[in-house]
Amino acid sequence: MKHQEPNTQNQQDTGALNQQPSNTLVFRFIRKLAFFLLVIYSISGAIYFFSDENRLTDRNAKIFVNDLLREDIVIHQPVCEDRREVFQRIIKNQNKHFTYLFMGSSRILQFGKYTGYSHALNLGLLGAGLEDLIISDSLRRHYGITADTLVFEFSPWYVDSGTDSRYKQFLFKENVYDALKRIAQFDHGIINLQTCFPQWKKNYQFFHEVKSPENFRRKFSDGSSARKPISERKRKLEIEHFVTALYQMKAFNKIYNDRLDAYLRVVQNNAQKQPTWVVLSPFHPDLFEQKPNDKRVVNILKSEKLLRKKLPTSVHLLGSFNPAVGNFHDSFFMDGFHITDEAVRTHLRLR
Repeated sequence: MKHQEPNTQNQQDTGALNQQPSNTLVFRFIRKLAFFLLVIYSISGAIYFFSDENRLTDRNAKIFVNDLLREDIVIHQPVCEDRREVFQRIIKNQNKHFTYLFMGSSRILQFGKYTGYSHALNLGLLGAGLEDLIISDSLRRHYGITADTLVFEFSPWYVDSGTDSRYKQFLFKENVYDALKRIAQFDHGIINLQTCFPQWKKNYQFFHEVKSPENFRRKFSDGSSARKPISERKRKLEIEHFVTALYQMKAFNKIYNDRLDAYLRVVQNNAQKQPTWVVLSPFHPDLFEQKPNDKRVVNILKSEKLLRKKLPTSVHLLGSFNPAVGNFHDSFFMDGFHITDEAVRTHLRLR
């Protein structure tokens, strides 16, 4: 009987036929998944682009600064990142000269036309740290912004350990990383969705559109601002909370001399070219009455003492952290570390 060889060719052909549908299904699944992900991330990218979180193209910041240059504005909700707004304001004022130029934290934001400084530019930032000040000054010099008088605000947390990283919003690489992260993680809240459609959520209005604009937070065309009035009860609560929490100074247990020297270098470099001032805004009296021996409170006054010791005589110094020095009593404060607009006009004024 003749031995019959197995038909291996037929078996291979049959296996290939059986494998082909399986490969096709995998390919189709991968293609559909890729299309699905493309749609999802395109939507996420579109939301990011149109939202107020967009720090890559500064869409909202550009619109806001352009509007602000036209007319003073009443702000209902945050419009864009503060550092992106300041960056766009610097670009818009490229190669311009001002009478006054103010830089620092929120404690300098009231200095402007509303408090008696005409033809001024205010580049103050909420929660600004030393890095913010250095970057702001570098940017305004890069874009050719000059002034007859430069004014730098000084706050104790400038010489703290420097843990606040919000200054990175100025940096392009950090903003690219943030954008990719938000888009990849679909990190968008309802507020981001609302800011994509301005008709859903009006963040600000022009002065002429608002009845009694003094009852809202106001932003002026020179970059300065006036805070929204609050009730006496809320004011007292904010003062109490500041004295308890100390905000940016909650871990202010050490003064870093290298950071003080970095601040002084910025001031000195500018003082060689034009009149330069350093402004110290006072803290509420309750802080010194209730916590006189607290290491952090002691360091507040110590940082001022060191600044006065090292500051060149060519630089003018205005104010003090100690409210008793300028007779700043309770009614002069909006909260624990911001004085009123009237106090800026009458008690903390450049001479």
